[in-house]
Amino acid sequence: MLRAILILVLSSLGIGAFGQVYILPFDRLSQLRQDRVGLGAQQSVHSGAKPILLSDADISHVPGFGKDTSKYYFKVIEKIFSSHLIELDKPNFKVYADLLFDFGLGGETVDEIFPDKDQGNLFQNTRGFLIQGEIGDNVYFLTDFRENQGRYASYLNRFIDSTAVFPGSGRVKPFGEGGYDYSMASGFVGVHATGWLDLSFGHSKQFIGHGYRSLLLSDNSHNYPFATFEVDAFQDKIQHRYTLALLQNLERLPQGETPEAIFKRKVASWNYLSFKPLPNLEFGLFEEVIWKIFDDSLGSQPFDYRALIPLPGVNSALLGLNDEEYNARLGINAAWHLVPTLKVYGQLLFNGDESSLAGYQVGGRWSGIFDRLDLQAEYNQADRAATRDISNLQSAYHFNMPLGHILGRDYSETVGIISYYHKRIFARLKSIYSLANSVVDESGENSINVSYTDLRLAYVFNPSCNFQVYTGYTYREENSERADRVNGFWYVGIRTTLSNFYRDF
Repeated sequence: MLRAILILVLSSLGIGAFGQVYILPFDRLSQLRQDRVGLGAQQSVHSGAKPILLSDADISHVPGFGKDTSKYYFKVIEKIFSSHLIELDKPNFKVYADLLFDFGLGGETVDEIFPDKDQGNLFQNTRGFLIQGEIGDNVYFLTDFRENQGRYASYLNRFIDSTAVFPGSGRVKPFGEGGYDYSMASGFVGVHATGWLDLSFGHSKQFIGHGYRSLLLSDNSHNYPFATFEVDAFQDKIQHRYTLALLQNLERLPQGETPEAIFKRKVASWNYLSFKPLPNLEFGLFEEVIWKIFDDSLGSQPFDYRALIPLPGVNSALLGLNDEEYNARLGINAAWHLVPTLKVYGQLLFNGDESSLAGYQVGGRWSGIFDRLDLQAEYNQADRAATRDISNLQSAYHFNMPLGHILGRDYSETVGIISYYHKRIFARLKSIYSLANSVVDESGENSINVSYTDLRLAYVFNPSCNFQVYTGYTYREENSERADRVNGFWYVGIRTTLSNFYRDF
């Protein structure tokens, strides 16, 4: 029944780069280009809900999306610097294909926990592809796949060993000596039904927010099956996006206890209503409800059709925010563009006790200073009520990763990012400081302070797929009541990227 509902409801999600009704990629480098032209200050663009439909936005001035007027005398040079690897452009059928890859090497220079260990080389080996296309004027599709092997810094190994997943991707299995193997696939089919309605369904991610992090819904977890519709009304002043998604905990059903037993699943319904009274001012109301379809005592549960109510706030009013059978969370998401390239933004998260504030975000971003620099500062904080425990069947987690902020709950975090991007040269300095509390065992909590700094340099050959060579250095210091750890490592590589992968925690 749920699969049938997903197919019937459909949605609008994906990461295309060209075409009439494709969807803007929301990786950080693509967002940087979009922010520099003030995309979020356009009346038709509700940038608080990502991805953004190309049919909603004027992207003619965004590098990598508008027509490339540069002269290329050799086809191979054009492929490297401008176009897709494969292009088929017919009147009623268009297909574009690109390779996805990340070949990187690195090495740890500091590891105070295991100073005498045989460090070995760090590496990333990603191979994949992306195919996107259009059928007629109103049907579009995308599929991509990535196969990964790698060996990573000690702090990532600890995270992977404790969660059994790679951040932002799926489950892992051992590879070689100290390495991991994992993969991830995405795909969607969309229909631009009318000028005010878009439908599609598939397997991917969404992001609700204007900042670097999101307390409400982020893209730091694994992909999930979803179905969404998006409605634009009142001359683009109002946009409503409804999503139905199938999530799962990484705990297998008790029947048989075989290695191939099905994982315990749950359903999420997300409503996001955005209002832009002015082109530079945006407010959004977010509602999430996690619906139980399995109970440890009763087994499988019937699908609750209240999950199909496409009106934000209705289920929260019916169920409350502290119901034992459901996990309803409410959020407010807002942004004000003081000028098209300068915005302040924030979020409020309500959960648990209906009168309490479970978390908040405040931040600002100034893009394209002297057509070269970008500055961003952000503060995030949430208490233990931000979400239930990771093992709870109504928790806002998927594949052991939080749906909202990457730290889950009970944390405070400060983020500072300085970027330089001019004539294909990219540099970024990112500094993050966080304090998180976690329940370790019956003996109590463990407070963890993390200071994370990353300096990255890159040359972007092709902005349409972010084909680049890169190098950088990361230094991470962790202090807790139980252990102090320091890690430092360098890296260098060549890659294409249209997705975000978070390792900064």
